[in-house]
Amino acid sequence: MMLSVCQNSDVCLCKSYGNQREKKLIPKTKNHITMIGITDNDETVIAWNSTASDVIYGGQKLQTINSATVAVEADYFIA
Repeated sequence: MMLSVCQNSDVCLCKSYGNQREKKLIPKTKNHITMIGITDNDETVIAWNSTASDVIYGGQKLQTINSATVAVEADYFIA
């Protein structure tokens, strides 16, 4: 992932071409973020494979709130 300055944003997260296998959290302290794919077409994908029923530490389930691939808690987020 590349960070750069975007017009009307404090930070721009630029995702490269192809499938990105990762989880992303934009915390509430990181306002004015823009995330864009840097390709000539719409072939940038962020994917993960969590489900609410996945078992995590101590046998507890992940739950829906923690299963997001991209979670945004901040204000003024643009994708």
